Amino acid sequence: MEIHVKSAEIRSRLFLKWSYEDHKPGRKDTLTANSDAPIHDDLHNAFQSLLPHLLLLTEQKQKPDVVKQLDLDKPLPEEITNKFKVTGFSTEEKNGETYVKITGVRHLNTGKNLALTMPSTGRGSKEDEYEFFDKMIDAVELIKGEVVAFMEGKQAERSQPEIGFDEDEDFEPEEFEAEQKAKNDFKQMAKDFKKKGVTMEVRTSEDAA
Repeated sequence: MEIHVKSAEIRSRLFLKWSYEDHKPGRKDTLTANSDAPIHDDLHNAFQSLLPHLLLLTEQKQKPDVVKQLDLDKPLPEEITNKFKVTGFSTEEKNGETYVKITGVRHLNTGKNLALTMPSTGRGSKEDEYEFFDKMIDAVELIKGEVVAFMEGKQAERSQPEIGFDEDEDFEPEEFEAEQKAKNDFKQMAKDFKKKGVTMEVRTSEDAA
């Protein structure tokens, strides 16, 4: 079995939907999957490695204040990473050439999100070649590797509900349990006395009622 990831998308900031080809001898299956397991930080960070390409290849390249802060060899400033997020990617092959499409969001000051979609981009010709295409492909391959790792169980831990007491903390039985225990003890005592010829009557407030 050989897995070829074709697309992946982060849902609700925490979950993953993806498609892949499962290559087996004599056949190729194309599948789409989603999971309620939270994604690992490594996968989330891998998605964000595509952020410079999303910005360079969308309308954001028309904004000098954004573009001048882009350096593919250095981490992006928080001013950028807090405002923009990559949410997905897809790849396809056309005439032997790989094309990449990236989606993301821009967080607006109003609290809403503006969807960003990068045009499907190949290497291009010499005249219009995307100069950072190889670095974009490297980032895509990083994501694909993390998606396969996710499929194999590399996921974030689920949050555990808090327990109201520690394991070694003394646990007090509820009142009705203590009362029932006392009643049973008295009944057993009465049986023991009866064997010795002693009669004993056991009454509780519950019996009186």
